[in-house]
Amino acid sequence: SPEQGVFLEQLARLIGAKRIIEVGTFTGYSALCFARALPEDGMLLACDVSDEWTAIGRRHWEKAGLAGRIDLRIARIAAAELVNGADKLLKLTVDLGTERRTVFAGIRQAYSPEQLVGRLTVVVANLEPRKMRFGMSEGMVLAAGPGGKDIFLLSPDTGAEPGMKVK
Repeated sequence: SPEQGVFLEQLARLIGAKRIIEVGTFTGYSALCFARALPEDGMLLACDVSDEWTAIGRRHWEKAGLAGRIDLRIARIAAAELVNGADKLLKLTVDLGTERRTVFAGIRQAYSPEQLVGRLTVVVANLEPRKMRFGMSEGMVLAAGPGGKDIFLLSPDTGAEPGMKVK
């Protein structure tokens, strides 16, 4: 409802949000409300397992001039390794076509490094690098599920190549 949309915008402004992750995009209305509240350098990551719903949301975001705040790219996992001292993290080296980046992903309980090398996935490419205890993370891989062993890395269909923008 419009009232809920106004509430979401106000909430995001009150807490000074610069980054918002929305899981379950549906028609994109709440994502649109959040995006309107973000500052110019803000970023919204909207995730959904349904291309049908995401396509509806994207049309509204583009019409509102807010679609450019999300940069999803296809990446090939070039290397994957265990992170000493971290039960949930894997250190991934991802190939975005024109560059390689290091990404720490909380998918260790579901995947071994060997299962990931060579696999295509989706990466949020416009996140600021984040210093973590184990090193610098330069993006985020997308996964769905409740977590732990039940986390599923998103993979594009055959034909997708590293560096392609997700539309």
